[in-house]
Amino acid sequence: MEKTHLAWKIQRPTTIYESQDQAIIVIFFDEGTYYSLEHKTYVLWKLLELGLSTFQIVAFFEKTVHTEIYSLLHEMEADGLIQHTLEKEPSVDTLKESIDKIRAIEVDHSHPLQLSTHSEQSYQAYIEMIGDDLPNTTA
Repeated sequence: MEKTHLAWKIQRPTTIYESQDQAIIVIFFDEGTYYSLEHKTYVLWKLLELGLSTFQIVAFFEKTVHTEIYSLLHEMEADGLIQHTLEKEPSVDTLKESIDKIRAIEVDHSHPLQLSTHSEQSYQAYIEMIGDDLPNTTA
């Protein structure tokens, strides 16, 4: 029998994102907003891609205040970027390999764990700038 756990899942197809140089641009089409995720928030998004539970994410950020993580996860959920869902638990080997890659990312931990939300005007400017080259989604 497959093991499952309550995990965070990125909302698709209304949310797309692209990684560049340890930063992620997330576009939420329903609201016409986009977010830039850097530093610890970039690492958090990479953990969300793995479908981790809140407990696993909190355990990863050993030195970050847990309420800061819970608050950001719930803010992302309220903004429609992620949702809580019952998912198949990743294999231990897959999880270890992915976590090792994420741990190798050099992050400035002095930056707060927060979403950088951009206004509808800057969203429109971003869409005009990239034109038809919308970021690829990662399945």
